[in-house]
Amino acid sequence: MYPIGENHNRKHKKNHVFLIITVFFAGIMFFLIYTSFYDSSLGSSITGKVISGGNFNEGINIDSNLLIPSEFFISGKMGKIELRKKGENIFFVGNKKFELKDSSIVLDGYEGEIGISGNIITKLKGSADKVFVEGIPITSDLEISVSFSDDVSYSYLKLNELNINELSFESSGTVKLNEGKAIVILEDELFRMQQFSGDLEFRGSKLKIKGKIKSSNLGFIDVN
Repeated sequence: MYPIGENHNRKHKKNHVFLIITVFFAGIMFFLIYTSFYDSSLGSSITGKVISGGNFNEGINIDSNLLIPSEFFISGKMGKIELRKKGENIFFVGNKKFELKDSSIVLDGYEGEIGISGNIITKLKGSADKVFVEGIPITSDLEISVSFSDDVSYSYLKLNELNINELSFESSGTVKLNEGKAIVILEDELFRMQQFSGDLEFRGSKLKIKGKIKSSNLGFIDVN
């Protein structure tokens, strides 16, 4: 049997220990519940100016549908060009000249320049490893020069396996990042991407961009 004062102190200590244990376990439960319901992908939603894409070595997935810009020009190497042209044009392959009407053309291993204004190719000048017209190979050389004599109207154009350091223009449309975890809608705003690897597809009035980027500027939003 303890004196009254000592018994009171022991009860006070027991209550204090019980309170500490209760708070400790309550904190653990809160943490488990929070992490269960919290989606880490929300960190890349558009709540500020910067969207983080994580590992630069892996890149940021991009999938966009934009209006074709009024002026578009790139220069570099790509895996393949697929083109469905309209109208009559003279197509130069090496020292040969082909007068083509509506036809499909494939250029494997293309390297050179390409300029586009709406549904018109204003410039295509470079070299290709292989050239096909309507599925028929017209060259067996490892690398040969290719070009058109003038502007070319097209209904479909795809630049495959393209690698460019930077591309920028003003446009309208939708840009999806990281499998749609972040979506940006542009309205006559700046679209700029750096270190892009992927495909560009032109059809009708639309430009589809699909691949990976290191960083981008979408209107007033920075992606990196």
